[in-house]
Amino acid sequence: MKYPKNKEHFKELVIFAKKIIKICEDAGIPTIVYGSFAHFYYTKNKGINVNDIDIMIPEHKKNFPKVVRALKKNKIKYYYSPRWETLIIKKGDLKVEVDSVGKGYKTMKESTLFKSNHAKINFYGLQIRLLKLIQIEEMYGRALIESDKTKLNVIYKVDLLEKFLSRKLKGDFVVDVVKSKDLNRRDKKALEELRVKEFGEKNRKDFKKDYEPNTLWVMVKKKGRIVSFGGIRPIKVKYKSKTYNIGGVCSTISSVKKKGYGKLMVNAMVNQSKKMDKTIIGFTGKTKFFAKCGWGTKKDLIRRFVWVKKNGEKVYDNDGDGIYYEGKDKLISKVLKGKSMVEIPVEFW
Repeated sequence: MKYPKNKEHFKELVIFAKKIIKICEDAGIPTIVYGSFAHFYYTKNKGINVNDIDIMIPEHKKNFPKVVRALKKNKIKYYYSPRWETLIIKKGDLKVEVDSVGKGYKTMKESTLFKSNHAKINFYGLQIRLLKLIQIEEMYGRALIESDKTKLNVIYKVDLLEKFLSRKLKGDFVVDVVKSKDLNRRDKKALEELRVKEFGEKNRKDFKKDYEPNTLWVMVKKKGRIVSFGGIRPIKVKYKSKTYNIGGVCSTISSVKKKGYGKLMVNAMVNQSKKMDKTIIGFTGKTKFFAKCGWGTKKDLIRRFVWVKKNGEKVYDNDGDGIYYEGKDKLISKVLKGKSMVEIPVEFW
């Protein structure tokens, strides 16, 4: 049998989940497993954790009360939210979440989903229904931008699923990560024009000439149109005579405001930071948004950085608060604890 990274926890979770599935089925309520386990089952990625088991049941007003009564009878702890049609069942650190199907899915019509439109697998000794891969793909594609679907774990799972599929997920939303040197003509022009629209003509940049070839551009696209983007420049900095490879966050722009596209973009940037194992740092006068997205912020952080030109001339900038996501190098923690300046080889990005 194959197990995810957190094997020992998962083994206990399986026993608990099988009990909950049986309780639902015995009450006449069909179940379908989805979520992290379904992702693990299809990708066979042993590097991920499956911390809980997610189950769908038919969206009927009598179903959740039936499950609640059965849980009470078995003296199992739970939290039930009728408004959101969510039932969270716990036993210590083991958790099973029961949800309704939801509306608007093309591949998941409730009329056929529980009868025939699903996969059937052996769940460590118990025959269960499981979402099909195409259904998971639609769910993740939708999860990228709805409600709280811009969470980092969603970005991470979508990234893993796309690697497994060897293509981008189908759907209205796509997150592309492309190096400056590999930008196609259409995206390059769109990025340049969006920057001018945001910062003015005097701040126009050529996205292949004015940025390092390996600068990463994280682009959120809706039906092919870029609605949010940001750059991560590869930069070597020196602190106390030690060199650190970091990512310089630049040109974070949302052409469509207040739709969650910016949050999706910056979370995708954090995902890149984790993949590269690099600290990413930017300077801005607007830190509130980044703080809401889980980034670290520090007032006047730019004052701790000095641009050292090739001729040795030092240039300082006193106008800029810091935004950052710290990597394993713990550079920001070291800088905040000390008093030395961070030397950078390029103008403040």
